[in-house]
Amino acid sequence: EGTTARALRDASTSSSLMTPAYCQDFCADKNLQYAGVEYGRECYCGSAIYSYPAQSGCNTPCAGFAGEICGGGNRLNIFNNTMFSPPGLVQAVGEYKLQGCFEEPKGGRAIQGYMFGNSTGMRPALCVDACQSRGFVVAGIEYGSECWCGSTLGAGATKVADERCNFPCPAAGREWCGGSGTLAVYRDV
Repeated sequence: EGTTARALRDASTSSSLMTPAYCQDFCADKNLQYAGVEYGRECYCGSAIYSYPAQSGCNTPCAGFAGEICGGGNRLNIFNNTMFSPPGLVQAVGEYKLQGCFEEPKGGRAIQGYMFGNSTGMRPALCVDACQSRGFVVAGIEYGSECWCGSTLGAGATKVADERCNFPCPAAGREWCGGSGTLAVYRDV
């Protein structure tokens, strides 16, 4: 691994159970594509490889299973999860289709009618189902845990880039549940 910057720098852990599979599972749970093992017991994850490590010197047995190699001294075995699917906005929930990411209007709300929060179970399906069961045609998720239901989208709401609605849903980390002052908006079409 480089001496001035980590090759994988988005998340890390250390364990006496470390193996390449252990590290890959840890990184996948963090929604990160690349996993790397080092010093036999360290795991590093990243969405990109920021520096390219040396191609030799990976000879340290894994702490979790000595029959496998887990990097070396300043040496990182890197694994690419080719089945990785980056998190994003759910495009549809039943008849409700994603309208995009909308910023709240200044001094008001983009959606008015009914609101509830769920800090552990929120995801687009939960919000849409709740809005639909109450007769609302518009559903919006904000801050990762707030569901807003209404009949229309407020005139002051401004459509912004989908990437602004990038808070992971607590119940489904690969799904986005709005953002800070931005709602992922779904409408019954």
